[in-house]
Parts: sequence; C-alpha cells; structure tokens
Amino acid sequence: MNSAKSASASFDLVPVFDYSLGNSGSSYATKSSGYVYTQNVITKTLLSGTTQPVSLSLSGVPSGTSYSIANSTCSPSCSSTITFTVSPSTSLGSYPITVSGQPLAKETNFNLVISGNPIGTVSCVGSPTVALLGQTVTWTVSVSGGTAPYTYSWSGTNIPTSPAPTSNPYTKIYSTIGTKSAQATVRDIDGLQSTCPASTVEIRFNPEFEEF
Repeated sequence: MNSAKSASASFDLVPVFDYSLGNSGSSYATKSSGYVYTQNVITKTLLSGTTQPVSLSLSGVPSGTSYSIANSTCSPSCSSTITFTVSPSTSLGSYPITVSGQPLAKETNFNLVISGNPIGTVSCVGSPTVALLGQTVTWTVSVSGGTAPYTYSWSGTNIPTSPAPTSNPYTKIYSTIGTKSAQATVRDIDGLQSTCPASTVEIRFNPEFEEF
C-alpha cells in the first residue's frame, strides 16, 4: 500500500526599510551688520524594516548663507538639526529649501525667509549751531538699525542737488546769513531707507567776511 507524503515550509517576510522626512516649518532670519542664525529640525520617522543610517543634503540655500547639520546621519526614528548662518551679503527673500535623505531619495521642503533689519532712528546735527559767514559747518547723520554699509544723500538750504552730497559727515561753508537747514536720506545695503528730520544752524554776519 502506497502512502502519500507531503512537505510544507514557512517563510518570514522581512519588511523593507522605509522612512519619511519632516521639518519644523519655515525658518526666519532678520539680517544685521553681523552674522545671524536660524535653525530647522528635520524629523526622520521609521515606517518599516530595520533602521539604518540616513544622510541628509540640502539644495536651494541662497548665496551668502552657509549651513551645518547636527546628527546628520542618524538612523530613524530620530531628528537632525540644520543651523543656517546668514551673512550681511545674503539678499532678502523667501528661499525654498529641499532636504534630501539617502538612501531612498526621500524629501521634505520648507522656506528660509530672510528679512531686512528696519532702519530705526536717523538724526542729523549741524555743528556749530551758530556760525559766522565763511565758517565751516559740519553736518553729521547718525543711524540705528538697518544693515551696513549705508549710503547718504544730503539736501537742504544751499546744498547742491545734482549730484547731492553723499559724505558723512558733510561740510559746508555758507556765504549768506540766516537759518540754514539740512537733512539726509540714509539707505542700507538691502535698499531700506529713512530720512532724518531737518536740522538747522544759524549763520551770522562776520565783519571780516564779504557777503555776496
């Protein structure tokens, strides 16, 4: 009598390694005369399989800005921190940043937003406040805020307009008596500008100077 024989085998399916990338949202930096910093946290989440190192790379970083990645090659689930170093030469704008993970070419995207430092107080002062005909008056503008270097454009009583003086301080010798005013428009490297309130000096008669 024949008997039937049967064999069976079982296999354990090993899940394929997979993960996802996320970020902490837009990163913001306000420029100044020195370097400023902003960060973004990249989250690596293990979806399946046995974890393994995932390396990160960036694209879309603007000229004038550098970056470093802490814990760059950690194995999911984990997080890596990107630190952006923004120099004064970086142009203002919103820059789309793409973070890529290898293996599997996963991506996550966010915006790096660079804004200008608003110009604060701008003041103009003439010295001396009372001067004689033929005496040099020195006009000086002081600025807070904005991002250096600055450019200046002076206007006021007996001050040339084409071209306007651009030095700071600006010196002027007046040849007529009376109240003289001056003000300066200040423009920073990002194109932000502000104008000081007009300042005045008084020019008085000098018996040794011939008015004309």
